[in-house]
Amino acid sequence: MKFYTLISDLCVRRWVKELLSVTKNLDSYVLFSVYQDGALLIEIKIYQYQMSLNRNELEGCVELAYLDNQQCSYDKLIQTELQALRLSQPEEAPIILPEILSENTHVGRWGFFPEKRVPEPWLIYPSPESSISFRAILWNGESDATPLDIDEVSVSTLHKAVQIQSHDIRGLVVKKVFLQMCFDFKHSGWQYLKNLAKVGSHLPLNTFDVWPLIIENHKILVATVLQMDESFIDKLNSELPIFWELISLSDWMGGFYKYQLYLQDLMGEDEVDVKSLIEKRIDNLSFLPESMDVVKRALKLALLNVSDKELSLMRFPDSLNLFVISEINSAREDLDRQRSNQQWPVVLNNDITRYWNESSETSLSKILDAEKISGYHLPVTLLPVLLAQFCISRSPKYWTDDFVHIFKLKQLKSFDEVWFNFAFKLSLSYLCQLPESLDRLKGWVTKMDGLNDMEIQEIEQKILVLKASSYSEL
Repeated sequence: MKFYTLISDLCVRRWVKELLSVTKNLDSYVLFSVYQDGALLIEIKIYQYQMSLNRNELEGCVELAYLDNQQCSYDKLIQTELQALRLSQPEEAPIILPEILSENTHVGRWGFFPEKRVPEPWLIYPSPESSISFRAILWNGESDATPLDIDEVSVSTLHKAVQIQSHDIRGLVVKKVFLQMCFDFKHSGWQYLKNLAKVGSHLPLNTFDVWPLIIENHKILVATVLQMDESFIDKLNSELPIFWELISLSDWMGGFYKYQLYLQDLMGEDEVDVKSLIEKRIDNLSFLPESMDVVKRALKLALLNVSDKELSLMRFPDSLNLFVISEINSAREDLDRQRSNQQWPVVLNNDITRYWNESSETSLSKILDAEKISGYHLPVTLLPVLLAQFCISRSPKYWTDDFVHIFKLKQLKSFDEVWFNFAFKLSLSYLCQLPESLDRLKGWVTKMDGLNDMEIQEIEQKILVLKASSYSEL
């Protein structure tokens, strides 16, 4: 990637955040290199933290890494405080680690003393007031020599899941609990997540295992939007790779339908109040990208029977010719004209054109004629219409699972967000009101519980396989 213009500090910060969000690895970094006449002058690595800690297991303490200790000023050191959080109980106040002095001098060492701690995972991290942001580290308590005895398949809470030692098995168990939570808004896991978000609000989200796993499943992501506050969703959106337009309308519909049932159970037969709360909750999705406006309107129409002029017009027999084709062609001509002197991004060109050609929906080619679009314009031009199609069916799994793909999708979208938002909203308004789309949504609501149970069973089988393989290695 080459930059020939002056770059503002704000742009650099935004780019760094976006690049770091490509991976869920806390130790990833962005490398800036400065060259002159082909010679490297300087390289700068930008991490999500400033310094690292090491465990001193002999003395039961944590200490600054050697190089960091050499570079850390004494003034910063005396303003640094470390805390330890028992991961299974984030509602408990974290303990403050005592600083270990040498001849009454701060030397970058803090006592953890694992033999005094409950034999579970503890997260050691800087306090919100600390002058230095350290990389958080895990350390198991050792107050009881008896190892934890956990039947991973039967675990049904996040409090228990985070205690599992095996990283792979723990990840599967957390995913299983998430599936149990996504349609159960009374599940204890929601309070666990709220407590964890509060205590770790100053830390990168990928400090914790659970947050990157949330965005891998769109059903739990929708439920998270319903349960967590706007400031947290904003943090989630900026630090982890989320592309909201990949979430299917059925996942949004299923989440809100279950939330509606939850409120009805909570409030009794007061339908007016329940309807009012659901409408308010949908309106609160305004912090999501502008393109999601059509999703909000579709939810109101389907769940609350709130009339919507544009969506109603799309149910007319000849709505495609009357309202869609001319509007989208006019917008595409504006796009071509306004961006005629720019270099168009061509990432994901093969994927996008293949999915376009393979689509079973003849409506796509009727909305937009790909044959009339220049080859290097195809990814930017076709993407919003293709995503609208995915929204009423399913997105490719390897797009939703791969953070690099999401980063590339964001590149295509940001090239011209006016075109993207207009084309996505208009296409989805039309496609979601087709009779087959409405039937598909109704069918999803009736079978979503059974499909969710099947996913849980599949994960349980994977857990058993992993356990068996770990036993065979002993």
